Amino acid sequence: MSGQNCKWNISISQGQKIAYNTIISILTDKKKMKICDLKKAIILRTNSIDIKNNNKNKYINFFLKEQYGGLIPFIDTLEDIGILFNDNKIYAILTNEEYYEDWFFI
Repeated sequence: MSGQNCKWNISISQGQKIAYNTIISILTDKKKMKICDLKKAIILRTNSIDIKNNNKNKYINFFLKEQYGGLIPFIDTLEDIGILFNDNKIYAILTNEEYYEDWFFI
């Protein structure tokens, strides 16, 4: 990963926790969201969190890009959040919801 040499004021596990909790909170409010809209919502919800890279203020999205290669690769590491491709659009969805009980996720 490219972010291994960067100096962050948070650990990888803290960044994971911030991103995960924020994404879960957003998707609990809205069951399905386009990735581009999710990125904006994450920035708005985590704007007040002090995240720095080499003493420069950064958003959690930049942290995810440096550590995982972006939001989609980060979501791929999670069990209860999935990626849905539909009509040339990419959505993030909660996969542990009863609504998706009959679905098969890969």
